[in-house]
Amino acid sequence: MGMFLKKYRIYSVLLICLCMVCSCSNENVKDNPKFNWTESTETGVTIDIGKIVQEQIDLDNYSLEYNEQTDMPSFFLWNTLALSENGCYFWQNMNLKFYDFQSKKSVYVCGKPECTHGFNSECDSYFKEDNIWFQANMLQYYDGYIYMIGSVRENSVEKIILYKVSTDGRTREPYMELFRTEQNIVVGENGQTALVGQPVSACIHQGYIYYNVINETPLKIRRMKLGDTQSETIYTVSGERGALYRLKAYGDYLLFQSGNFVDDKQIDIQAGIFAYNIRTGEVTFIKKNAVNSYCIYDKTLYYSSPGEIRTFSLETQEDRLLIRHGAGYLSCYADEKYVYTFGSKTLDVYNHEGNKICSVVDKNISLCMYGASGMLFAETRGTGKDNLAVIYTDDFADGSARWSYIGEYGVD
Repeated sequence: MGMFLKKYRIYSVLLICLCMVCSCSNENVKDNPKFNWTESTETGVTIDIGKIVQEQIDLDNYSLEYNEQTDMPSFFLWNTLALSENGCYFWQNMNLKFYDFQSKKSVYVCGKPECTHGFNSECDSYFKEDNIWFQANMLQYYDGYIYMIGSVRENSVEKIILYKVSTDGRTREPYMELFRTEQNIVVGENGQTALVGQPVSACIHQGYIYYNVINETPLKIRRMKLGDTQSETIYTVSGERGALYRLKAYGDYLLFQSGNFVDDKQIDIQAGIFAYNIRTGEVTFIKKNAVNSYCIYDKTLYYSSPGEIRTFSLETQEDRLLIRHGAGYLSCYADEKYVYTFGSKTLDVYNHEGNKICSVVDKNISLCMYGASGMLFAETRGTGKDNLAVIYTDDFADGSARWSYIGEYGVD
């Protein structure tokens, strides 16, 4: 069949690599046998977006249920907030911090009792060193450790490394090599050049890391068993001007969006949502015309369309309008209580019938990341405190909900 996906304008969030660097030495990576990364010759599943039909995934034999011990938390828009049993880890400039859910205070991830923290090269939480760049778009707590991705430069080669950090910050190590490429040199408008780390989208799920290198051609999704040296390609984008984004794991499935941009401007796109079965290796095209924010709750796909939030049952294949907001594309999220949208510094809260419960507006909120455990989180700007805010879902019903800015002395 011919092309069936409409051209939609999407406004993607650029995955910006922070100039944060690890205090461990390049010598830990150089000539270390465990970093002799090799790639499988398999190309994985290659799909032409214009020649496939939407199909149903197998929910009789496989599950979408979340396992707290082994699974990626898919509660957030981006993998930039690391949820643990009793709090969450987040970046504050070049420092790694921890927000404690019980005390409602943030602390530096540093095990030195007399440390002054902040921009202090001796602080365990401070990440800065020449030739190593950590990327803000991958931060995950898994099996008792914090994981993040760094780009290590050796001569003209850039190695993408998964780093493993203890929860007190005292130990950090380059754990495994994910990819190797030439250094990414960007030329600015003034003609000056700069080295920029290759952005990588990644998540750890059930003992594997799944990832794609965003500037690679052709675009691929790879996976590696944690601690291994060989990668396996599980999906390759077919055609020109490929698009591959929003990797999210749900139980036995890895979901992602893929397709092709219509022209070199990379604005209009033909794409949809795919599901990779981590048990069988099968890739299924589960929803066409879904190119923006999405999530799954209770075997239902919630996804953003222009001016709308729609739902799609993964059991019955019924697609229906849930919310008409008329504001272009908004990010969306759903949990057992509510459905949420965010745009223009406004968090709107709805019940599962699509009726609005309340709106919370805050000029200092730049991006709502959503959340779990009765809390939603957001990035902030200009508060004089940490770059993180929290709001409690129990407060929506009576209209008392407001964003609280996180800091070392509690929330305000």
